[in-house]
Amino acid sequence: KDVVFCWNDECQTAFDKSKELLGHCFTLTHYNPDNEIIITTDASAYGLGAVLSQKVNNEVKPVMCASCTLSAAEKNYSQVEKEALGIVFAIKKFHKFIFGHKFTLITDHEPLKTIFGNKKSIPTLSHSRLQRWAIILSGYEYNIIYKKGSEVANADGFSRLPLKLNSG
Repeated sequence: KDVVFCWNDECQTAFDKSKELLGHCFTLTHYNPDNEIIITTDASAYGLGAVLSQKVNNEVKPVMCASCTLSAAEKNYSQVEKEALGIVFAIKKFHKFIFGHKFTLITDHEPLKTIFGNKKSIPTLSHSRLQRWAIILSGYEYNIIYKKGSEVANADGFSRLPLKLNSG
């Protein structure tokens, strides 16, 4: 109260920087069913991360992010099973956005391209858990792409900093 407000160059610079950060790619955007849908997933030793993104003006923008902590049993899964669980987690979490729409699924675990990729049947020598998950994914129209871990940093960050389970 009774303080003179002084807007100087430092204030203007801070304001401009704030505007720039608000428009940055880490800012969530609204879902538009007409835009290309991209789901990026990752798994770490103790959590899963997923990001639903869309291409807006040739720029990939996040729409929704999700993460969870692995249960004690899930922590014992092999790495391929953890990565596959990350995909199933994302599909279930983002179901209302992707069901009935074609989307691109990005993973940093290359074997999943063969297990969940375009094929005529589910690999018969796969672990039964992976076969069940492949059946779940067969209800969706998607293209699976492998990218190096450094290229899926958004989902990787969520898998390494998952939400804690509420123990009561």
